[in-house]
Amino acid sequence: MHGRIPVANNLITQGLQVSNQMCTLCNKDVESVDRLFLHYEFAKEVHFWIFKWCDIAVQGFSSVTEFLDTSTIWNKCQRKKVIGDVILFGVLWFLWFARNDKLFKNIQVAPPKVADEIISNSYSWCKHMSRLNYGGWAEWSCPPFARLSTSPF
Repeated sequence: MHGRIPVANNLITQGLQVSNQMCTLCNKDVESVDRLFLHYEFAKEVHFWIFKWCDIAVQGFSSVTEFLDTSTIWNKCQRKKVIGDVILFGVLWFLWFARNDKLFKNIQVAPPKVADEIISNSYSWCKHMSRLNYGGWAEWSCPPFARLSTSPF
């Protein structure tokens, strides 16, 4: 959102020379934040698995800002918004890790594996946020919003 993620497009905008501007994952388009996190097929598949787990219809996003604003649909329930934020930021975090694994270690991780990492780590993050008092893994591994009241779905 602030243009600080070191992808080719942001580095060029900051006046730095980049030897290869193409997406490091597919080499089909200029590497940008929106491409990496939203439009790249790998990212779309990770989104599919996460939204399926959350029992939310898969959506198309035009920008990372729009993606992160998705949790505002849970604004009637503050706990849902916080949990949604944790999950959405987890998606970005682990997509970045997958990108770096491919770029620097030549390791290709499957999208369902990335989704599993997001699910397990977001559970841990939510469980340790004392104000959420989320509960156990059994509840989390079902749709995470199912046990919370005032469902907007």
